[in-house]
Amino acid sequence: MPTRREPQGRATLRGFFRWFSRHRTIRLTPEGVRFLLLSGAAAAAAINTGNNLLYLLLAMMLSLIVVSGILSEQCLKQVILRRRLPPHLFAGEPTTLTMVMTNHKRALASFSLRVMDVVNGVPVDRGIHVLHLPNRTTTLQAYPVLLTRRGRHRIEGVKLLTRFPFGIFVKAVSMPLESELVVYPERKPLPNTLTQEFVAVGSHRSVSRRGRGPDLYNLRLYQTGDDSRMIHWM
Repeated sequence: MPTRREPQGRATLRGFFRWFSRHRTIRLTPEGVRFLLLSGAAAAAAINTGNNLLYLLLAMMLSLIVVSGILSEQCLKQVILRRRLPPHLFAGEPTTLTMVMTNHKRALASFSLRVMDVVNGVPVDRGIHVLHLPNRTTTLQAYPVLLTRRGRHRIEGVKLLTRFPFGIFVKAVSMPLESELVVYPERKPLPNTLTQEFVAVGSHRSVSRRGRGPDLYNLRLYQTGDDSRMIHWM
């Protein structure tokens, strides 16, 4: 029985929307909810009254929603993130990670960017917020991290978010930026009594007697059979 093949354009479009829905999320802000309610009220008033000014107002409000979606997508495009880790991490000690953000766009800047680490599938806000990232520019954002348990800790990825331009939506893109942190056991100071014992055991006194101590006893000419390690090379 012959099977119908899906048109190439439709398959490509469906694949794009599947990829977009998997990597992009859009969420209304409280301001965006109020804006949509006002848009709905303007639409109802325009339909009931037939007033052209209300239709014009509704068209402007809907155009703001469309422009918000386009500009927010431009902010997130071609922004590459890298994470720098410190060489050593110890449990219970605050450390600093560095997020390297690069805008690879040729002509457009990005605005109001936030970065969150994804740990165990949950976004964690580290306080990284970049108001303006010009085109072809790299910025470094350092943020503190405190790990209380030793062992291996895994950061699965990052989320890049923006509310630009009008704050109606929060658009986010997920990036698979995985990092593994090896945390060493907690360092604790030695007790004073223990350090004093170490000093007492390791201390030494010089005595006026031949031997291999660190001090000079006397000098004489070399004789056959002398230990070569005791020779003082002038």
